[in-house]
Amino acid sequence: RAGGRLLTVEQDGWLRPFDASTVLWPAGYLLATWAATTPANRLWAHMRLRDDEACESDATDRHEESLASLNDTISVLELGTGVGAVAMAAAIGLGELQSVVTASDAAATSLATATANVAINGLAIAVRKLDWGDDEDLAAAVSANGGPFDLVLGAALQFEKWEKRLPAALAAL
Repeated sequence: RAGGRLLTVEQDGWLRPFDASTVLWPAGYLLATWAATTPANRLWAHMRLRDDEACESDATDRHEESLASLNDTISVLELGTGVGAVAMAAAIGLGELQSVVTASDAAATSLATATANVAINGLAIAVRKLDWGDDEDLAAAVSANGGPFDLVLGAALQFEKWEKRLPAALAAL
């Protein structure tokens, strides 16, 4: 469930439940649940208003007032989208706020699965190939977004494999 809406998520890889990029891993499920939850989604979206000194992280009412006046578009990128659940939950969780959500992955099978899930759920989410190990890919993603992303999400990103590259990739995004 995301924002009171039930998401349909197709997956593949049932023979290797957590060894496939096209399966919703538990960490992805938990991050999707968080991203879709109010007021959690409002609090992280509010990070976009970091220049507003009147807002404090523990003042939900002030967050809601400030978010009501937000005119800028909030841009969200999901790394390693797999089936697209986190990106879809974030898009739904942002509700009426102006947002652009991008789901990204390096695996073609994940991109196909995420694209199908976005279509099944009738959401407007960009799905793009992104290899964090490629500086040109990172620059292209930022350029396509019109600048750095406001929020980058990722679950079960295999930190043991990417621990040296991930900080630089996040800084670029």
